[in-house]
Amino acid sequence: MEKLRHIDAQYWLTFHHKGLIENRETFLQMLDGFEQVIANREQRLLDFISSPKTMAQIVDYRIVYRPNTGDTMVAAIEQRSAQMHLDRLIAAGVVTQQGSYYCTS
Repeated sequence: MEKLRHIDAQYWLTFHHKGLIENRETFLQMLDGFEQVIANREQRLLDFISSPKTMAQIVDYRIVYRPNTGDTMVAAIEQRSAQMHLDRLIAAGVVTQQGSYYCTS
């Protein structure tokens, strides 16, 4: 995301139903908001795995979707999102994996 801050563009087209953005300052504010969403999700994940948890438990906990959201893709999206966070946190030395359990270091 840091690279996006330095791209000189007139228009930005985003996912997640944000549409076409034609103002750099608006784009940067939206990018800040998106980074905060990621940070909030990551903190919730870290709080949850302060005691060891399996991926299934993490998926059930839901760091992306609200509980009881009934879409067939929810579990797959939750798992993929959690895995991306966990991979980054493991590389940073913040999380460890022992067998099928993840826990804060």
